[in-house]
Amino acid sequence: CAALLLAGLVEGRVDMTVHRLLAEDLGPQLFDLLRHSVMRTLNKASDSKSSMNANYKELKEISLELMSSVSTTLNELRKIEAFAAKMDEHPKSKNDKTDLMEDEVKVIEVQWNNRIESTSFSVPPDTAYLSVKTREEFLKNADLSTSEKRMKQLLTSAPVFMAEMEQIYALSNSSKLYAFINHNIVNIKWSMYALVVLLNLNIVMASYGKGSPDGYVSISDAVLNGNVQDKYINSLVISIVLAVLNLCGYVVIVTFLAITEVPIIVKELDDYVEECEESVTMKEDEYRDPGAFTWWFVTLIFNVVFIIQHSANYPDNLNPDLYSFLVFGINMPWTMSCIRNYIVVPNTPLARIFCVAYDVLITKPFFRNHVLLMICSLNGFGASYYFPLMLMDILNNSHVIANIARSVTDNIVELGWVFYLFVITIIIYAQFGLEFFEDWFTYDGDADDEEAVGCHSVVSCFVLIFYHGAPAGSLDDVFDPISNRVQPTYLKRVLFDLSFFVWVGVL
Repeated sequence: CAALLLAGLVEGRVDMTVHRLLAEDLGPQLFDLLRHSVMRTLNKASDSKSSMNANYKELKEISLELMSSVSTTLNELRKIEAFAAKMDEHPKSKNDKTDLMEDEVKVIEVQWNNRIESTSFSVPPDTAYLSVKTREEFLKNADLSTSEKRMKQLLTSAPVFMAEMEQIYALSNSSKLYAFINHNIVNIKWSMYALVVLLNLNIVMASYGKGSPDGYVSISDAVLNGNVQDKYINSLVISIVLAVLNLCGYVVIVTFLAITEVPIIVKELDDYVEECEESVTMKEDEYRDPGAFTWWFVTLIFNVVFIIQHSANYPDNLNPDLYSFLVFGINMPWTMSCIRNYIVVPNTPLARIFCVAYDVLITKPFFRNHVLLMICSLNGFGASYYFPLMLMDILNNSHVIANIARSVTDNIVELGWVFYLFVITIIIYAQFGLEFFEDWFTYDGDADDEEAVGCHSVVSCFVLIFYHGAPAGSLDDVFDPISNRVQPTYLKRVLFDLSFFVWVGVL
């Protein structure tokens, strides 16, 4: 009570009268004595078996409040030069194994009544539990160029930070296993990646192709069908052990991330629903946004029309795989996105479940990536080509490689438009090439065979130029060589080839 009273007497005062009186009567020794007494009591309680019970937590909260008051009083009294000199001369004790005033009490300066005041506060115990990935995502996406923008970004992200810290702190205190994984997640991830590298090295050395009697095609084929020679049994055992360890590791990590992330998303959605239902400005008919499906209908109609056109122009060569890709590979993900945008407020159980699943997989890339890695680890038993995909986990582990990848992902829209320009460029050259140089197209520019295969439709010429011409930046591998004696075709070819070389080079 005395410490709280002292802090209340000096904090925020404009005049220095009380400061001077207290500075004359009090010395640093008194505050040291109080601080050491509190720390001895708290350390004694922490050494007991009941250090995590309610009594210890209550004692620590009282101690933190007391230390905050002591810190505030000392900072205010330092404004008096005589007391500041006493503080500088007073030796600093280091007898305690921990000091709350140094470790868990912080000082900030705020502008109050047109002057700068310092205030002390106890740091919440969950502040140490903000995950590394969340900090990295904030630093990656936030604009920190000015103090105003930094503060705005922090205020916007504060609810997310607080929800995550509270969740991880609560789980760490309730489960020693969770606390161990959370504390060592970086080391666990790198250990997992080392296993992935070892597994892929073993698979690479044991893979000879389906037609070869050496090695084995996949783990399941070797175990279930016995398609492995005795001399490769040891290699198979190594692959099985490493694959099982990888799968178990990713299951543990995905479970850990799900326990961490899902409750946070659920709480955010529930709080948002409660806020919207209590709002007097938001009407219930605004809980859904039909406009979210506008571009969905455009995409669906485009895909359907394209499928009809393809089947009409190639009645003898229908392509179900292409149709499935358009419907499920493009339209289905787009449909999920439109449904999520349609549900502005998930106020029904079904909408709530959908929004939780969607937000966890989309807004939490670290969790989504590990779900995909777990799926690759499981599918790798049946098809070995899934195992090399797990090497991409390095993007989750290495800041350097992640930043390199960002140079592509951050400009994905611009790169997409450049790719579209490539496509329409090749369509134009395929159309003109078929019209004026059909007999000169060839899949092997160095062949002397008079019956060399060329292209005789815009689609086949498009594929030929896209596959052979675009990567090389020229049409040398697409056309047969032409002599300058062949006039006027030679001049047309010069202009055609040169324009392609210059334009594609610019792109």
